[in-house]
Amino acid sequence: MQIFAIYSLLNDKFIGRNNDLIIKDKYDLQHFKSETLGNTIIMGRKTVESLPKRLKNRTVIMLSSQERIKLQLLDNLKADLIVNSPREAINLAYTLNKNKVFIAGGASIYDIFADLLDGIIETRFYRNDFDSNQSGLIELPKSIKNWKETKTKHIVVSELESCVVCRFFKENPSQSQSEV
Repeated sequence: MQIFAIYSLLNDKFIGRNNDLIIKDKYDLQHFKSETLGNTIIMGRKTVESLPKRLKNRTVIMLSSQERIKLQLLDNLKADLIVNSPREAINLAYTLNKNKVFIAGGASIYDIFADLLDGIIETRFYRNDFDSNQSGLIELPKSIKNWKETKTKHIVVSELESCVVCRFFKENPSQSQSEV
C-alpha cells in the first residue's frame, strides 16, 4: 500500500480558505476523482464536513478526536468510518486492502501523516489577482514543504485545462508503512 497526499495549491502557498477548497475547478475535481476512485481517503473532520456530498466508490476514513462527532457524521453519511487516532486510520486503511491511500486534508492531517508519505500529488494554480491578505486562508504545512524539498527523488508534471499537476515521489519508497 502506498500513501499519497493530494491537494490543490494556489500561488505556491495556500491550500484552503475558511475550511473549504482554495479553488473550485472542474478539471481539478475530475482529477481528484480519477486519482482516488476505488481507493481509501483519510480526511480530518472539518474536511469531511465541507464535502458537498458523499464521495462514491471511495472509502472515506475520518480522523477526529471528538467522540460525539461519530454519530452525527455517520448519520450524515459523508464518512464511511470514523477513527480517533492516526495509527487507527492507517491500520484500518491496511485492512481495507487497497493499493493507495490518499491523505486529503486539512492542514493538520497533512502534517500528521507527512513522514509516512510515499508521494504527493499537487495541483497548482496561479492567480495574480488573488488577495493573500484575506482572512481564513490556510497554508500548506511546513512539513509537506519540507517533504518535497528533502525526500523527493523526481517530479512528474502534467497539465490539465486550467492547472498543472505535479507528482513528487519519495527517494527510497518503502513497500509498507506500519508506524504512525
